[in-house]
Amino acid sequence: MGLVALADAEANAIHLVEPATHRLVAQLSVNGSPRDVAFLPDGHTLVAASAAAEGVGEARMWSLKAKRHNLKVRKERQVPLAGTPLQLAVSPTGLRRAAIGLEAARIDVVDFAEKAVIVSIDLPAPPRDVVWCDEHRPGPIMPEWTDTTPPELTLDSAGQ
Repeated sequence: MGLVALADAEANAIHLVEPATHRLVAQLSVNGSPRDVAFLPDGHTLVAASAAAEGVGEARMWSLKAKRHNLKVRKERQVPLAGTPLQLAVSPTGLRRAAIGLEAARIDVVDFAEKAVIVSIDLPAPPRDVVWCDEHRPGPIMPEWTDTTPPELTLDSAGQ
């Protein structure tokens, strides 16, 4: 059974729904407005980032177990964030970590096993998107006009 996680900012909750039937399987509460949500590669661990109050946020992780036609929360962990979250990306390697982009022009890497922010990376501006890539997995093929070989623009004398 696959699930879709839906962030509900009005109810301050994450709804887990069966995509084929639209049946609500579980509802998980968060402190504040959920901004982003993702499953870890194991398929049974869910991570969410929410805006908890003015200028702060929270990262939350749930380990879930299927029980008949419902889900049971086996473990729940939360980590405070020193900024309002925008986006998150989970570790593709199976680690219980998430990189969370903040409005404060920073990315915080949260380790849920340690229940702490383990790395903060300052940025020149708030991130538009956050993607966590695994160097050991093949990714998209880079176009041949990468930064090392910029494209050349050639126009003939007619400007065509």
